[in-house]
Amino acid sequence: MSHKLSSLIVGVLALTFIATSAGAAQRTQRKAEPPPPPPQFHVEVPTRTIALERVQSTIPGGAVIGKFSYGCLMKQASTPITIENALSGAKPSDFINEFTAEASAAGYHLSGTQTGDMFGSTDAAKAEILVGASVQSLKEDGCYKELLGKEMTIEATITVDWQIFDPLEKKLRYRVTNEGHTTAKANLVTETLPIQAARAAFRDAAKSWLRIPPSSRQSKT
Repeated sequence: MSHKLSSLIVGVLALTFIATSAGAAQRTQRKAEPPPPPPQFHVEVPTRTIALERVQSTIPGGAVIGKFSYGCLMKQASTPITIENALSGAKPSDFINEFTAEASAAGYHLSGTQTGDMFGSTDAAKAEILVGASVQSLKEDGCYKELLGKEMTIEATITVDWQIFDPLEKKLRYRVTNEGHTTAKANLVTETLPIQAARAAFRDAAKSWLRIPPSSRQSKT
């Protein structure tokens, strides 16, 4: 093999290696590039108004959501707590008021409250951000003690699916399911304590996402 031919072959191999290495480097670089950040849901607190449009429950009627015991340490005879015990007599406006109070405390501007179909109110333009809340589950555990004074206690945990709608863009901007917790107490036996516990747990669930920094609210849509 002539010296010129050998040099030509070596040169071709070298160019092939360089091209292959460059291509591999480019592929590696492309793989190493981080994915673009997900879109963020951002409510401009000083300028945008927010309103809870509707509250609904998916819990079937007659569902047993917990029990009420006599004695808090040595729990004795107990009676079931049904969803009717916790929600009977409660109005959607009661839960809207809990949400409104928490939104106000978080610094949001508030629009009038609506109680029509979710995102279907003719007054939707009054708020720039509309919220729908669907109660997925509710658990309550209560007891009554008389040892050092009479006291009725109910611990409640609620799971809520929140949907945040932008009527201007006609788009569901954010959706999250979270839990709220509370312990409600009374100095006497009262039938309204399960309702009070449900409302307070609902407010706690609202608080946990209303006070999340805007940069941490990732769109779920």
